[in-house]
Amino acid sequence: MRESDLFILRLEDYNIKNIHGEDLTPTQIYDFWSFLNFLKPSRDKTLIARGESDENLRRHFGADTTQTTMLLDTIFNIGEKGRLCLRKEDWLDPDDFSSANFREICRLVKMTLESASKGSPGRRERMNNFISHNSDFANAFISRGDSLLNKYERLSSEDKKAVNMYYLALVHTINPYAYKKQSNFVSASKNIEVAEQFESSLMILAWMPKRSFQPFVASGRTTEFVTVCKSVGLPHASTPVYPEQAEITVRYGLLPHFIIGVKINKDFYVNPALFETMELFSRCRTLKQLRQLRQDVIMHGLKVNQDKFLHYCTLTNYRRYFTYDGTQYHLHTVE
Repeated sequence: MRESDLFILRLEDYNIKNIHGEDLTPTQIYDFWSFLNFLKPSRDKTLIARGESDENLRRHFGADTTQTTMLLDTIFNIGEKGRLCLRKEDWLDPDDFSSANFREICRLVKMTLESASKGSPGRRERMNNFISHNSDFANAFISRGDSLLNKYERLSSEDKKAVNMYYLALVHTINPYAYKKQSNFVSASKNIEVAEQFESSLMILAWMPKRSFQPFVASGRTTEFVTVCKSVGLPHASTPVYPEQAEITVRYGLLPHFIIGVKINKDFYVNPALFETMELFSRCRTLKQLRQLRQDVIMHGLKVNQDKFLHYCTLTNYRRYFTYDGTQYHLHTVE
């Protein structure tokens, strides 16, 4: 069964509700399933799920699942963000293609690989397996890290950013404690059953548009990144650390525009922006307009009213937020 089909089937097991905890009206039910039916077959998106814990919810939002209305309101207004947004300190920016930044990334990868003997027995076993299956990759950073800069400098600026993204995503997946506090990514999975294993309080269901390099790195599909590395002889990993997790590392966080809804226990709360977006389809008068709007929604997300965005940010523990204009990411400080 395809992963997208599993997503839709699993939704049938939940009680579908609006943000106020009420059952959907017949019109809302029709709009919700209509949205899923035009989203599911598209090849321009990847469906993802992210299981969350009370610990993370309190750290990020200052709330847990006992404060359902406030928590949902916040998620549907600002989404969820990576750990680097919880502080104002410097971080390793994937878009910084300077030699100094690349040296720091290489140092971080080396430190991560050298941490293979730390952590739980399960993590140590996985790390040792990863290193044994990717010995050339590991040796390049542990033994010959200084030689990588010359190869890196032969790349274009855009390809340098791709390499930065790839290496930082690998470090995030391996998840060493030293990088945990400033990670550029949040973890999700293409497999909803995997996400459920990480769910102790709620699960976010969303999608990501498929754009080259920018929004996410899929641990099982890194062809574009590997191709760039191969072009100048930079090291690359042939296998992920946790292949069964079908991990998607999403850059900077999940924007509310791409969140379908949030599952808490057996209830699934639909993003109210979904219903507002579906109203736009009723205004289309031609098939061409319908197709254009469908593609726009898949690539740019739901029509979210963010007039109170900064207000909701100040209610959370986030110190930064990000914007993305389709080309460039920008980080901003919450005042």
